[in-house]
Amino acid sequence: AATTEALQSALTSGCRVLHYSGHGHPQCLTFEDGRGGLQPVPPSRLEALVRPRPPALAFVCACHSERAAHALVKAGVRHVVAVSLDAPLLDAAAVAFTRAFYQAIAVGDGVKRAFDSGVASVA
Repeated sequence: AATTEALQSALTSGCRVLHYSGHGHPQCLTFEDGRGGLQPVPPSRLEALVRPRPPALAFVCACHSERAAHALVKAGVRHVVAVSLDAPLLDAAAVAFTRAFYQAIAVGDGVKRAFDSGVASVA
């Protein structure tokens, strides 16, 4: 389940890449609460969860993810990919960007070049 406990466990185990694909709202990302419901996670909580063992890369695929991205940077994540607008994200654009980004990473491109590939895929 995509709970905050699962996130903590992955980070404690040395997770190097955090990929969040889910629902974002203007004030939070949503995780599962362990009972089938949603748990709002505001940026301050996300930062506190990630700060002890930040991954090298965080990819946030969600509407309204700008605040979450800033929290991840404050938590020490070296590379953060997220929506730069505080706005909804179209599913087709998210899929195209994500596919191009990870294909570039898979062939050895750095994060900047992979990001540029993602941007080109939705231009």
